[in-house]
Amino acid sequence: MKRIKSFLYSTLSEIVNLCVKASIIGDRKRPSIIENFHASPNSQFLTMWSIFLSLLWIPFFCFADPIAYFTPPKDWNCIQPPTSDPYIRIAFLGKGQSDLRPSLNLAIEKTDVSLKEYLKSVKSIHENEMKVSWRDLGPFTFIAGKGRLAEIISPSPLGDVIMLQGIFIQEGYAYILTGAVLKEEFPQWQKNLLDALHSLVIVPNLFSAIRDSSLKKQLQETFHSFDRMTNEEERQKQWSVLQKMILNDFSSMGLHWQILVLKDGRQKLFPDESKYIQ
Repeated sequence: MKRIKSFLYSTLSEIVNLCVKASIIGDRKRPSIIENFHASPNSQFLTMWSIFLSLLWIPFFCFADPIAYFTPPKDWNCIQPPTSDPYIRIAFLGKGQSDLRPSLNLAIEKTDVSLKEYLKSVKSIHENEMKVSWRDLGPFTFIAGKGRLAEIISPSPLGDVIMLQGIFIQEGYAYILTGAVLKEEFPQWQKNLLDALHSLVIVPNLFSAIRDSSLKKQLQETFHSFDRMTNEEERQKQWSVLQKMILNDFSSMGLHWQILVLKDGRQKLFPDESKYIQ
């Protein structure tokens, strides 16, 4: 219960902060992660550079076994949350009609309880201690399996925020995928948020998610080649090759998966960087 309580207080505060403050980060400090890189000769470079910026804050433990990822709505940006949260693994921001922009984030924590017990604790903590509205909406199907859907209503400086929260437990981990939006904009975003929640996938490794066997083999061979590289020039060249490959050949895998693969590739090509950017 103590671990769950710490997790919920941390993530709820982060979600509200993300909605209210992250638009400043997304608009002014970080370029869009995925742009239309066919628009100009330089735009593909900008796309790869902006993905690289997102790699600097996503923690390396994203690649611990198992790996979870989901598909955010089209044209949403991967952003750095306003504060460093030990549970939130990745966050995305959409374009709303107000300063409080819709957001999605994936949080993961270890747990030793069943889904039923977890939900009971979550409900008690939200209602009795956090004093926010929490409602169990019933069973929910993720690509990863059967879970539960909840609704949270929390105040913010710009108005009430509605959060749809998908909860899935598997092999000692709780996966919490939360979509948040200003209450008055909820009807506009409800389907997008539900589709994103449904898309949650848990895989033993990033390669196993690739259905095309030839593309899977191509990417595996590219990663294996990293071990044979002995100088910086070779590694920098292969880093450019990997980025172009992921953006051009694996766009159907979704932005979250692309970022995870590039993060993993970057770590393998430049292992000394990890002590500076994790």
